[in-house]
Amino acid sequence: MVNKSKKKVLVKKPIKKAVKKSVKKVVKLLPPIPEVVIETPKFDIPLYDPQTGEPNPLYEELTGKKNPLLEFKKQLLMEPYEPKRINRWIVKLPKEFGIESWVLSGTDRPSLIKKYINFFGFRLSVSTEWQPISLMFRDPIAPSTSQKLMSLIKEGKSFSYNLELLDPTGIVVEKWLIKDCIIKSVDFSSLTYDYDGLVSCIMVVLPNSAELEF
Repeated sequence: MVNKSKKKVLVKKPIKKAVKKSVKKVVKLLPPIPEVVIETPKFDIPLYDPQTGEPNPLYEELTGKKNPLLEFKKQLLMEPYEPKRINRWIVKLPKEFGIESWVLSGTDRPSLIKKYINFFGFRLSVSTEWQPISLMFRDPIAPSTSQKLMSLIKEGKSFSYNLELLDPTGIVVEKWLIKDCIIKSVDFSSLTYDYDGLVSCIMVVLPNSAELEF
């Protein structure tokens, strides 16, 4: 019987090393393989949303730059501005006076004068004088404002009241607390046959101090 099994050919280690060295030499002699760079197609990031027309909110996130449309929009749009109006105010007198706020037709905001003296080249504040404030009233037949003002004059008591400025929705945006007022004068106004205007009264008070709460 002939043994047909294949014989294993054993390669000695020195031969393996020689083969590896020769392969390395051949690899070094080969030209370098050029790097293949796959460029992704570039798309322009739109400054605005084509559906709404508004500035693209993702522009800064995608490009790392601020959207110039947003900066331009900030320059065009002014900050919200609502001035205080001279006809949006309300005076709240003490309830015991019995004078409703709607009876008042005009008033002054508080004003003051500061006095100084010179002391060895330094200007020192000596005192603060609050100036008189006028309150203008309508004088209806009933309840008569003139009668209520006469009662206040006879009592001769000091009082405090609030002056509030309002926004277009009626919210108080400025509030004064005018303290320890005394009545300086009352003018029951003049009368005439020339026109049918409203009868009014003007009371001038002298406050001891005034505090702007907000």
